[in-house]
Amino acid sequence: MAWKNNLNRFKVTVKRDLSYLRWRFFNHPFLKYRFISAYDDFKLKGYLIWRTEISPQIKIARIIDVFCEEDTEDFLIKTFLTEAMREQADAADFILSGDYYAKTLLKNGFVNGLEPKYQNFPILFSPISKKKTFINIAYDFGAPITDCFLTKADGDQDRLNPF
Repeated sequence: MAWKNNLNRFKVTVKRDLSYLRWRFFNHPFLKYRFISAYDDFKLKGYLIWRTEISPQIKIARIIDVFCEEDTEDFLIKTFLTEAMREQADAADFILSGDYYAKTLLKNGFVNGLEPKYQNFPILFSPISKKKTFINIAYDFGAPITDCFLTKADGDQDRLNPF
């Protein structure tokens, strides 16, 4: 995949080279990821990385990362949804901070989580936790430590701090 040719799609992104992918996904100490790739004439056009999160109440298929050429989005999302259904997931989600894939996600049945009727949908399922309207800062938690989530440098639940 031509990394440089697709950078203009993103306002901010991390360089997704093999070293990064190994650190973030291939060698994760606690979580198992699944990978979907799209090729054209042996040229990588994009990938989607996902995992399943299971609690006693729900099984959710969660997209963790996507990087692809525009003409590959639909294939990756549809393949992911097919796999999620095969896994008998109750729901599927993708938490992202941009609108890079919005048209394709909406076309394939995703909803905008910022709409008021979806605001109380849990963001974490192990254990179930509602979306926070505040950020706990290290020097002034304002919440019990049991309600805080500690991460390594990249700030999300998929790169846990194992202490």
